[in-house]
Amino acid sequence: MSQKNKHHYSASIPLTGDISPQLLRELARAYNLSLKALAMIIGCTSSQIYRNRLDEPAKHHMALLTELKDSALSYFGSVSKSQKWFATYNISLAATPIELINSLKGIASVKNCIVCLEHGMTA
Repeated sequence: MSQKNKHHYSASIPLTGDISPQLLRELARAYNLSLKALAMIIGCTSSQIYRNRLDEPAKHHMALLTELKDSALSYFGSVSKSQKWFATYNISLAATPIELINSLKGIASVKNCIVCLEHGMTA
């Protein structure tokens, strides 16, 4: 594993079956969120997360968040740098990236922003 990706979580979210509590905690930690905040973002309750009773839309949302997290970690190189970027106001998004990840459109916008950064477009 390269030095740049040493803090990279690479687990993926299964779209069927149960999602491990460890995977949920890792995803929440990558975004610097509590499990309750993660539940609100994906449109379920913290009880559903704790009992591992996520519906298919919530699992799909978590899969997209996992892909987005992986893209951010790949670009920024560490969890802490990625967390800082998600919490910082972004002019091109007119919001902080973390404010947008509660919708599929927002996730796509944040992903596009990361792609632009990867290609050297900063404004």
